[in-house]
Formats: sequence, structure tokens, C-alpha cells
Amino acid sequence: MRHLRTAATTVVLALSLAVSAMAADDTALYLRDGDTPRQLLAGASIRTTPREITQPAGDRATATLGEFLAAPATATTKIRVGVVTAVAFLGTGQSGMDSCADVAVTFFRQPPSSGRVILGHLYTQGVTILSKNGSPEPLQFALPVGGTLADRTVAVGDRLGFEITILNRCGGLRQLTLRYDSIAHASRIVFEDNCPSADNPDQVDDDDDGVGDACDNCRGVPNLDQHDFDGDALGDACDNCASVINPDQANGDRDARGDACDLCPAEPGEPLEPTGCPCSQLSCDDSNVCTTDSCNTGVGCTYTDAISVDAVLCRLSTIRGTLMSAQPLELNPKLRKPKTKLQKALAKSVEFANATQAELNRGISRKIGRRINQLQAAIQKFVFEVEKAQARSQMSPSLRQSLLVLSNQAIGAARVIH
Repeated sequence: MRHLRTAATTVVLALSLAVSAMAADDTALYLRDGDTPRQLLAGASIRTTPREITQPAGDRATATLGEFLAAPATATTKIRVGVVTAVAFLGTGQSGMDSCADVAVTFFRQPPSSGRVILGHLYTQGVTILSKNGSPEPLQFALPVGGTLADRTVAVGDRLGFEITILNRCGGLRQLTLRYDSIAHASRIVFEDNCPSADNPDQVDDDDDGVGDACDNCRGVPNLDQHDFDGDALGDACDNCASVINPDQANGDRDARGDACDLCPAEPGEPLEPTGCPCSQLSCDDSNVCTTDSCNTGVGCTYTDAISVDAVLCRLSTIRGTLMSAQPLELNPKLRKPKTKLQKALAKSVEFANATQAELNRGISRKIGRRINQLQAAIQKFVFEVEKAQARSQMSPSLRQSLLVLSNQAIGAARVIH
């Protein structure tokens, strides 16, 4: 467990959680006694003598060191996704607790008419708590904050709360103490600056991605990773040319692609078409004989598996070509021989596909169902042989995956033939 060093004088931290704003961008709520005991307040204490909560805990028993509550919120705000750090000055008796205390820290929202809504919780086992007589440094607990925006929204009248509970696994009776409300014992909850590189006391984060607007490269689109492939200061999530530098985001035809990467800058492209071109300018030919290529207005190029025996045969032909062109490290050369179970299963699949096509041509509908079942069973047999080959290290995992994809496509095409 890391320790957090404190200076002789307390650094004044700001609070933007519907309390009073101060000077710095980091925010904090201090454990203090105000008008009533055990409050969370924005300002740091000027007391020189700390207040204490001391509770006993027997072996395998727990001690709860207070519930601290902020004043009811007077305006709606939100707790951002990220980490809230709890800084707690904990101590115990003379013998200390060496790696045998389990500490649970909870940060929550308390609506006026319902139960707690947990905002952050951390349970840490094997914590060392030193004797309070030695004035130990505080322990620091990083609580992950997540949940829905509704959970993290502090409405008018809600109160933020903090609680710390310690389980004694050291044996015997232990006295546990929390010190707070003084300059040298400033137990507190710290909300990290959501924009360390820029001055933003308001901590505004309109898209709720944990990055403040002042340094967010996509203010209107959540993008915690802030990824910017082309380095033009606009995140990929909102850059209309994510691979080409275009800070001006010029887009003359007002489609989804900026002029810098639009192959048809004067004509609006289809919404999902990466070239930025309309159907009238696209051929959509992907050179894959096993798909039907088309352009749909309002979408763009689409590639659909054909639904026919020809589509099944196309996939089976691709499977054969994949097997025959595989390198020795991908496929044991013995498995290319016609009399292996793998090749026989593939040949049987082709046989049933051709038989199905012949009966379709002759219009013998009463046999079609049986032929299709035989065809699917033959392809499943081939899949079984593929799995066996990979299990015996006769086929690489990547080749297995390619063959399974093609086999599933063939089975799917066969399933809807009639």
C-alpha cells in the first residue's frame, strides 16, 4: 500500500461538485466536523489538533469509522468516470497491525428518499496500519468510479458520503482510529483534475468521457482514449478524415467524409461508404466470386453471400484452393492426399452439392430436402476432420479458423436454398 506524503501547510483544493469553487483544478472534500459532526466539506481545516474516531474490533470483527456526509446539493452536477482517491489517516494500538487488516472504502450518493447509490468502492486485503502514537502517514486508496450517468448524477437534495470499515484479521482486540479535521491530518476524498494540461476550474465534460472539454479532442463524442491517428488535434472518433491531416475539417458536399479523403468531394457519398462517393460513381466489385456485390442508396457498397448451390460450390472450391496452397507450416503435406479423411469429406461435400444442383435443374423437389441434409452433414464431417487435424498439430490455428469460416458460410448458403 502506498503512502501519501502531506506538506506542513495544506494545499487549498477546489470543489466543483455543486459546493464552492476555489483556485486549483483538482477538487477535494475534506472529512471535517462543521455545524454537525462528521461532514464532507470543501475547505481544508485550519485546526492544529485533529479530531478522532476510535472503534474497537475483536478478532475477525469489523470497525466502522464513521459515515461522513456532505451538505445537500443545491444544483445538479455529475461525478465523472475515473478514479477518486481516499486519503485516510489511520492508526491503531502500540503493537500495530502488520499486513492483517482488510480495509473497505465506500464513496456514495445518498438521495433524500432512497438508499445509497455506490459511486466507488474498494476492498483491500492485508493492509498494514501503524501505531497512531507514531503519527503515521496517511493511507491512500484509489476507488474506481463508473456506472451509468444517472447513477453518477448528483441531484438537488442529494448528499455525497464516505465510509471506511476495517476487518481485524490480526487476532485479539484492536483499537482502530481515524484522524481528521486538522492541518496535519487532512483526511479527504480527492477528485483528480480531468484536464491536467489545461486550466479548467469548472471541470466541464459535456460528453461524459472522463476528459474535460478544455483538453478533449472530441468534445461532443465520448473518446476516453483520445486516439488521434493523423495527429491533427481531432480525435478519430470525430475526425471526418481520421487518416489524413485536416484540422479545418472541410467538407464541401457535407457527407460523412472530409474533402481531404473524399474521392468524390463534389457529390455526397453514401453514409457508410468509405470513399465518400454516391452509388452512381461506384462499381462495388470486390473480386470475390462467392458474393453478390451491390450499392444501396443510403448505405453504400454491400457484399452479400449468394443463396444458391453455386454459392455452396464456390465456398467449397475456395476451401480446396486454401488447402492446396497452404504452406508446410500451416498444413501437414500428407493431408493434401486424396484418400485422407479430410479430403474425402471435402469431396463428399462437393458430390452432394452437385447432386442437389442436378435435382434442382430437373425440378425434383421431393428429394431436395434430403439432398440438402446430406450436403450439410458432409460439410459438418469436413469441419470435424479440420478440428481433428488442428488438435493433432497437423494444421495451424489460423488455417483452421479460415476453413471454419468458409465452411460455416457454405452451410449457411445450403440452409436457405429452398
